[in-house]
Amino acid sequence: MLSGAAQYAQFVYSVPQRHASVQQVSVRVFPTGPRQGRAEGEIEFGGGLVLKVAERIDFGNRCFTYYGYMVRRGAEILYWYDSQPHPDN
Repeated sequence: MLSGAAQYAQFVYSVPQRHASVQQVSVRVFPTGPRQGRAEGEIEFGGGLVLKVAERIDFGNRCFTYYGYMVRRGAEILYWYDSQPHPDN
């Protein structure tokens, strides 16, 4: 899955075919260097849920160097996750 930008893009773009609850994917995957890439955008689910995605990917080492995800319904942010340290956790 993390072997390159094209393979990861195919994985992301095929999410609606694998998960019936996904209504639309507007995430874009693009290379930022020979072995790096980014994924940014949103995945819309039924019931008005939207997952915002931001990822930086090291395809050479097959890992995420940064990630951030936020789930909202309308203007209400329900929860979020990211790779930054959180001192209160």
